[in-house]
Amino acid sequence: MVRQETDRKAIADMDSIQQKYGGRAPEYITMLFAKRLNCLTKALIGLTITLAVLTVIHIRLLIG
Repeated sequence: MVRQETDRKAIADMDSIQQKYGGRAPEYITMLFAKRLNCLTKALIGLTITLAVLTVIHIRLLIG
């Protein structure tokens, strides 16, 4: 059921791209996935920063 909902959202996103640009050319579908990858990259950068801060705090607690 979750997979079907995800597929529906992806199809809706592609339909909005089709309406905006006038077709489902491969480069527009690639833009859709690039947008999602960009969001994932931002999330991973945020998590990496959080992990770095927690590591520094942990090291300071161990040393001092």
